[in-house]
Amino acid sequence: MTGALSLLLALLSTLNVAAEVRDLVVDPMTSTDHWQLGGDRVNYVLGESSVGPSAQQVREGVKATLKLTYDFREERRQYLSAYWTGLPIPGQCASFSFWLYGDHSGRPVEVSLEDASERWYKRQLDPIGWDGWKQLTVPVGEGAGWNALLRRGEEPKPLQHPVCLRQIAVLRNPQTPPQGELYFHELSARTDIEPADFVEAEVSTGRQGNLFYV
Repeated sequence: MTGALSLLLALLSTLNVAAEVRDLVVDPMTSTDHWQLGGDRVNYVLGESSVGPSAQQVREGVKATLKLTYDFREERRQYLSAYWTGLPIPGQCASFSFWLYGDHSGRPVEVSLEDASERWYKRQLDPIGWDGWKQLTVPVGEGAGWNALLRRGEEPKPLQHPVCLRQIAVLRNPQTPPQGELYFHELSARTDIEPADFVEAEVSTGRQGNLFYV
């Protein structure tokens, strides 16, 4: 066991090189492998809302995108979202981007992320004032422009990386039709990343509680 641990530590030390800024695809947004429906549940349901793959609106060379069908007929429902269940964005995320097929509804868009200290942040984007595909880029960095969701008595603290996008939400707008569809494609990120950020390791001691001694 000690030998395996030493080998792992030695491997990690070889990856201690300078970080570099990379553009990477976090998720193609073509399936529900890492996405589920989120929102304000009223009587435990979200109306006729849904999230799933679709071939109705696709970008050139793409076979499917992620479709969010929203239903705001229940007046108490304030938001509906595509909720991310995947891994955090590795490294120090400078920004993330995604493509959105707009319906010119004027409906507000809001994104949420969770930092490495399990604190949530929200940021409202421009309302959907366009038709067709448009790439939206959201700065992250040190958290400027993000609103921290603080517990009672909790003091504001700096945003800690790595961060995890939690959801892309559309908000209620009483002046727009209560039902409609939006389409998303290719969640990507620009991140200052080190090779060690890509390493996933699992150590098992064969003992209860996975204890070991060095």
